[in-house]
Amino acid sequence: MEEIPTLFLQTHNIFKDLIPQELDIVKKYLKITEANVGQVIFKQGSAAESMCLVLSGELEVLKATSDGKLVKIATIGDGQSVGEMALVDGLVRSATVKAALLTTIVVLKRSDFEEILQHYPRIAASILRGIARHISINLRKTSDQLMSLMMPVT
Repeated sequence: MEEIPTLFLQTHNIFKDLIPQELDIVKKYLKITEANVGQVIFKQGSAAESMCLVLSGELEVLKATSDGKLVKIATIGDGQSVGEMALVDGLVRSATVKAALLTTIVVLKRSDFEEILQHYPRIAASILRGIARHISINLRKTSDQLMSLMMPVT
């Protein structure tokens, strides 16, 4: 399988604080895989055991409504990631993610992140800061979207 481009990792919020030598260490723990159209990557309610970065292609993020219907809430494209919270909280998946196109993804398993944490704590701390930054940016965007839907108080 192809090698993960260093530039791809350097431009992502999660890994941008790492120097090339640290990225080389992290790359040893990353796996590249392909997902076919319609293939489920994560299922809502299942154990959260990894995060993914999209090298190429497109993923859909779907949430189940109270009556079980799936609603698309986001699209994840080239250079974006999904499932970062799995490395932080280890809770169950909050959404279903499936491939909308033939998609090449880079996977970091929670168990591999734990290895990085044990053997390379400085690298793990940088990744955790990157995840916190990434989640913060996403939360701010969500907050702005929510505000645009709310009625002003008069």
